[in-house]
Amino acid sequence: MDKFLTKNKVKDRSKCAVNVSAKNRARSMPQVLHEDDGILFCSICNVSIDHTCKSTIDNHLKSKSHLKRKHEIDSEQSTKKSLASGSAAKQSRVEVITDWIKACTVADIPLEKSDNPALREFFHKHVKNGGAIPQSSQLRDSYFSDVYENERTLVKQKTGHHC
Repeated sequence: MDKFLTKNKVKDRSKCAVNVSAKNRARSMPQVLHEDDGILFCSICNVSIDHTCKSTIDNHLKSKSHLKRKHEIDSEQSTKKSLASGSAAKQSRVEVITDWIKACTVADIPLEKSDNPALREFFHKHVKNGGAIPQSSQLRDSYFSDVYENERTLVKQKTGHHC
């Protein structure tokens, strides 16, 4: 008789799907799911999902369409990151070049010394972004005038004179 009584036991209410709201499901996976007006949505695919059955959610997350869309979004984000890092690399490169021009100017070193093979090897080996320093002709043509104008402006500001 005890055998039959165990079958009629009331199940644990926390495991019942009717007690799980769309908001609770969304909280369990906030980066993938969101809730709006009691309806559960996949944030990646922007489709509604039945929140009462966890297997429905799991099946959607494993579906080809969801995985394809997620891959597309990840690719877009990685492209944006690489573009941002590319601009940071360019900024770092320009900073090394302008600092080199300033150092040469202050130390009264001709920019042609940048073409020396031993100095170029030293740059590549020991200076971060040292390979970014171009030949002297490009230093003069592309960067020197900007460095000169910036330094001239700084001198004007410090001295209060207008040249």
